[in-house]
Amino acid sequence: GGGGGGGGGGNYNDDNFGGAYGQWPKRENKKDKFPNYLEHLRPEDDPLATRTLFVGNLELNITDDEMKRIFGRYGELVDIDIKRPPPNTGNAFAFIRFANLDQSALAKRELSGQYIGKFQCKIGYGKVHATTKVWVGGLGEWCNTEMLEREFDRFGAMGKIEYEKGDTEAKIQYESIDAATAAVNEMRGFPLGGNGHRIKMDFADVPDMEPPKGYQGSDFDPNIARGRGRGGGFTRGAARGGAAGF
Repeated sequence: GGGGGGGGGGNYNDDNFGGAYGQWPKRENKKDKFPNYLEHLRPEDDPLATRTLFVGNLELNITDDEMKRIFGRYGELVDIDIKRPPPNTGNAFAFIRFANLDQSALAKRELSGQYIGKFQCKIGYGKVHATTKVWVGGLGEWCNTEMLEREFDRFGAMGKIEYEKGDTEAKIQYESIDAATAAVNEMRGFPLGGNGHRIKMDFADVPDMEPPKGYQGSDFDPNIARGRGRGGGFTRGAARGGAAGF
């Protein structure tokens, strides 16, 4: 049953919108099924943080060009995938992949809860897509290749380290996804440059990668994300299977 709430989307006008970014919004509204869209943990503290964003509550006729114009301000867009459910079943949503986590985190912080067209969009992180290459962010002048080698080789056999002195990011190739995953999970927030210099971790794209599209259930409720807060069985398979007809 159930899944009543939403009242034709009226709850989008509640007091949880528009809170100053960087502050924790008030959580009195128990009905909000998408509790985290205005809560922006720093990427170095957020195990869900990744370079792909999920953007919910979009107009059905929104175009790739409009999304590029709005999200492209925050970084290099690698992939935009807009999903349009059948008419009268909910609003459109999209997966947007940036070149790195710094860019996606900035776009999430700046745009979630803002109006895109006539609806307030709700942004969460998309599914983390593990590869054999990791991205390390938050680096400074204090960093060097030897330091990266020393701290990151404990997770498994390493290949190339892409890093030039002075860069704010590095990419490290591992031989296995398991090693890369361990590095991402264990080094997130690590004070590599001492106190005040904690690093951000994510995976990096590798050639011939087919990114899966999907939800992180802990970050939002897909029913709300699609628009009207209807209940109803929405599965990943339905999203993929139905996409061909749009």
